[in-house]
Amino acid sequence: MGLPDRITKVSSVPALLVSISLKSLPLRSYQVWAADKLIPTATVQPFRSNVIDFDSEPRCWAGKAFDYVHYTVPRLGLDDVAADLGFGRVRNYRLSVLEDDLVLAQITRSILPFIGRRDGPSLLALDQFSLILGAHLLQRYGVLEKMGKVPKADLLLGKSAARRNCSGKIWMAAYGWRTLRESARCQ
Repeated sequence: MGLPDRITKVSSVPALLVSISLKSLPLRSYQVWAADKLIPTATVQPFRSNVIDFDSEPRCWAGKAFDYVHYTVPRLGLDDVAADLGFGRVRNYRLSVLEDDLVLAQITRSILPFIGRRDGPSLLALDQFSLILGAHLLQRYGVLEKMGKVPKADLLLGKSAARRNCSGKIWMAAYGWRTLRESARCQ
Protein backbone atom coordinates (compact mmCIF):
# COMPACT_ATOMS: atom_id res chain seq x y z
CA MET A 1 0.00 0.00 0.00
CA GLY A 2 1.26 3.49 -0.78
CA LEU A 3 0.53 6.93 0.60
CA PRO A 4 -3.00 8.36 0.38
CA ASP A 5 -1.65 11.94 0.18
CA ARG A 6 1.60 13.78 -0.40
CA ILE A 7 3.94 14.04 2.56
CA THR A 8 6.18 17.04 3.23
CA LYS A 9 9.67 16.51 4.61
CA VAL A 10 10.90 19.20 7.03
CA SER A 11 14.07 20.01 8.93
CA SER A 12 14.50 22.33 11.90
CA VAL A 13 17.87 23.50 10.50
CA PRO A 14 19.00 24.35 6.97
CA ALA A 15 19.85 20.95 5.48
CA LEU A 16 19.78 18.68 2.46
CA LEU A 17 17.49 15.69 2.17
CA VAL A 18 19.28 12.75 0.57
CA SER A 19 16.95 9.82 -0.18
CA ILE A 20 18.02 6.45 -1.57
CA SER A 21 15.47 3.98 -2.97
CA LEU A 22 15.83 0.40 -1.81
CA LYS A 23 13.23 -1.18 -4.10
CA SER A 24 11.61 -0.52 -7.45
CA LEU A 25 8.42 1.44 -8.04
CA PRO A 26 6.60 1.31 -11.38
CA LEU A 27 6.12 4.34 -13.60
CA ARG A 28 3.53 6.81 -12.25
CA SER A 29 3.77 5.33 -8.75
CA TYR A 30 6.19 7.94 -7.43
CA GLN A 31 6.05 11.73 -7.56
CA VAL A 32 8.32 14.42 -6.10
CA TRP A 33 7.71 18.16 -5.69
CA ALA A 34 10.30 20.82 -4.88
CA ALA A 35 9.39 24.49 -4.51
CA ASP A 36 5.77 23.52 -5.36
CA LYS A 37 6.85 22.20 -8.77
CA LEU A 38 6.25 18.62 -9.84
CA ILE A 39 9.57 17.07 -10.87
CA PRO A 40 9.37 14.58 -13.75
CA THR A 41 10.07 11.03 -12.57
CA ALA A 42 10.55 7.68 -14.24
CA THR A 43 10.37 4.13 -12.99
CA VAL A 44 12.19 3.98 -9.66
CA GLN A 45 15.10 1.55 -9.70
CA PRO A 46 16.80 0.34 -6.51
CA PHE A 47 19.58 2.57 -5.16
CA ARG A 48 18.61 5.67 -7.14
CA SER A 49 19.10 8.90 -5.21
CA ASN A 50 17.36 12.19 -4.61
CA VAL A 51 19.25 15.23 -3.32
CA ILE A 52 16.90 18.08 -2.43
CA ASP A 53 17.43 21.18 -0.30
CA PHE A 54 14.92 21.32 2.55
CA ASP A 55 14.45 25.03 1.73
CA SER A 56 12.41 23.90 -1.29
CA GLU A 57 9.92 22.13 1.02
CA PRO A 58 10.21 18.72 -0.67
CA ARG A 59 7.09 16.60 -0.90
CA CYS A 60 6.55 13.14 -2.25
CA TRP A 61 3.84 10.63 -2.97
CA ALA A 62 4.08 6.91 -3.62
CA GLY A 63 1.16 4.90 -4.94
CA LYS A 64 2.69 1.55 -3.94
CA ALA A 65 4.67 0.23 -0.98
CA PHE A 66 8.09 1.85 -0.96
CA ASP A 67 11.37 1.60 0.94
CA TYR A 68 13.89 4.45 1.19
CA VAL A 69 16.84 5.41 3.37
CA HIS A 70 16.86 9.14 4.18
CA TYR A 71 19.80 11.25 5.32
CA THR A 72 19.35 14.74 6.71
CA VAL A 73 22.65 16.55 6.10
CA PRO A 74 22.92 19.95 7.86
CA ARG A 75 24.29 22.69 5.61
CA LEU A 76 26.41 24.03 8.47
CA GLY A 77 28.40 20.78 8.47
CA LEU A 78 28.74 20.93 4.68
CA ASP A 79 29.96 24.54 4.96
CA ASP A 80 32.58 23.41 7.50
CA VAL A 81 33.84 20.66 5.18
CA ALA A 82 33.98 23.10 2.25
CA ALA A 83 35.96 25.60 4.36
CA ASP A 84 38.35 22.89 5.58
CA LEU A 85 39.06 21.93 1.98
CA GLY A 86 39.52 25.60 0.99
CA PHE A 87 36.60 25.82 -1.41
CA GLY A 88 34.71 28.74 0.03
CA ARG A 89 31.00 28.77 0.75
CA VAL A 90 28.44 26.72 -1.15
CA ARG A 91 25.76 28.93 -2.69
CA ASN A 92 23.26 26.11 -3.29
CA TYR A 93 22.96 22.49 -4.32
CA ARG A 94 21.87 21.03 -7.63
CA LEU A 95 18.47 19.30 -7.41
CA SER A 96 18.70 15.63 -8.24
CA VAL A 97 15.83 13.16 -8.52
CA LEU A 98 16.26 9.43 -9.20
CA GLU A 99 19.90 9.85 -10.19
CA ASP A 100 22.21 6.88 -10.56
CA ASP A 101 24.91 7.97 -8.09
CA LEU A 102 27.40 5.16 -7.51
CA VAL A 103 28.89 6.74 -4.36
CA LEU A 104 25.55 7.33 -2.62
CA ALA A 105 24.45 3.80 -3.57
CA GLN A 106 27.63 2.24 -2.14
CA ILE A 107 27.51 4.34 1.03
CA THR A 108 23.92 3.23 1.58
CA ARG A 109 24.70 -0.44 0.89
CA SER A 110 27.49 -0.26 3.46
CA ILE A 111 25.21 0.97 6.27
CA LEU A 112 22.14 -1.18 5.58
CA PRO A 113 23.30 -3.99 7.92
CA PHE A 114 23.47 -1.47 10.80
CA ILE A 115 20.01 0.09 10.37
CA GLY A 116 17.71 -0.97 13.18
CA ARG A 117 20.41 -2.75 15.18
CA ARG A 118 21.09 -1.93 18.81
CA ASP A 119 24.85 -2.31 18.35
CA GLY A 120 25.37 0.22 15.56
CA PRO A 121 28.67 1.46 14.19
CA SER A 122 31.14 3.29 16.42
CA LEU A 123 31.14 7.07 16.73
CA LEU A 124 34.37 7.17 14.73
CA ALA A 125 32.73 5.18 11.91
CA LEU A 126 29.72 7.53 11.94
CA ASP A 127 32.05 10.54 11.83
CA GLN A 128 33.91 9.07 8.84
CA PHE A 129 30.58 8.25 7.18
CA SER A 130 29.37 11.85 7.54
CA LEU A 131 32.68 13.25 6.22
CA ILE A 132 32.58 11.01 3.15
CA LEU A 133 28.90 11.78 2.52
CA GLY A 134 29.46 15.52 2.96
CA ALA A 135 32.54 15.62 0.73
CA HIS A 136 30.69 13.73 -1.99
CA LEU A 137 27.66 16.03 -1.82
CA LEU A 138 29.93 19.08 -2.10
CA GLN A 139 31.84 17.64 -5.03
CA ARG A 140 28.90 16.35 -7.04
CA TYR A 141 25.98 18.63 -6.13
CA GLY A 142 27.42 21.80 -4.61
CA VAL A 143 27.46 25.11 -6.47
CA LEU A 144 30.33 27.05 -4.94
CA GLU A 145 30.42 30.83 -4.60
CA LYS A 146 34.17 30.88 -5.00
CA MET A 147 36.51 28.07 -5.91
CA GLY A 148 39.67 27.84 -3.88
CA LYS A 149 42.93 26.97 -5.56
CA VAL A 150 43.97 23.38 -5.19
CA PRO A 151 47.73 22.92 -5.53
CA LYS A 152 48.50 20.73 -8.53
CA ALA A 153 50.80 18.58 -6.40
CA ASP A 154 47.86 17.70 -4.11
CA LEU A 155 45.76 16.59 -7.06
CA LEU A 156 48.56 14.44 -8.48
CA LEU A 157 49.39 12.90 -5.10
CA GLY A 158 45.70 12.31 -4.41
CA LYS A 159 45.24 10.53 -7.74
CA SER A 160 48.28 8.30 -7.29
CA ALA A 161 47.28 7.44 -3.71
CA ALA A 162 43.77 6.55 -4.91
CA ARG A 163 45.19 4.29 -7.62
CA ARG A 164 47.29 2.46 -5.03
CA ASN A 165 44.20 1.87 -2.87
CA CYS A 166 41.80 0.20 -5.29
CA SER A 167 40.50 -2.40 -2.85
CA GLY A 168 36.88 -1.44 -3.50
CA LYS A 169 36.59 0.63 -0.33
CA ILE A 170 36.08 4.38 -0.44
CA TRP A 171 39.29 5.93 0.82
CA MET A 172 39.48 9.40 2.30
CA ALA A 173 42.29 11.01 4.22
CA ALA A 174 44.23 14.22 3.84
CA TYR A 175 43.29 14.42 0.16
CA GLY A 176 39.60 14.97 0.90
CA TRP A 177 36.90 14.65 -1.74
CA ARG A 178 39.32 14.73 -4.67
CA THR A 179 40.09 11.04 -4.11
CA LEU A 180 36.43 9.95 -3.97
CA ARG A 181 36.02 10.34 -7.70
CA GLU A 182 39.29 8.56 -8.36
CA SER A 183 38.43 5.69 -5.99
CA ALA A 184 35.21 5.06 -7.91
CA ARG A 185 37.26 4.68 -11.10
CA CYS A 186 39.45 1.84 -9.80
CA GLN A 187 38.86 -1.26 -11.91
